Amino acid sequence: MKLLPFSETLAHPGDSLPEHLLRVARQATDSIANGIQSAKEIALIAGLFHDIGKASHYFQVDRL
Repeated sequence: MKLLPFSETLAHPGDSLPEHLLRVARQATDSIANGIQSAKEIALIAGLFHDIGKASHYFQVDRL
């Protein structure tokens, strides 16, 4: 099985997975009111990892 660099993985056809995760993380943190730093940090982590399963060989090779 050939390993695919994370930078080359896709979230959806034509949509880079790393860029997608960063975009969602930014949107999640932006949706939290200023001054609630702990909630912003949780939103950032949730956004970064919400689709991490899409980095799997199964998703990249068999599902896309």
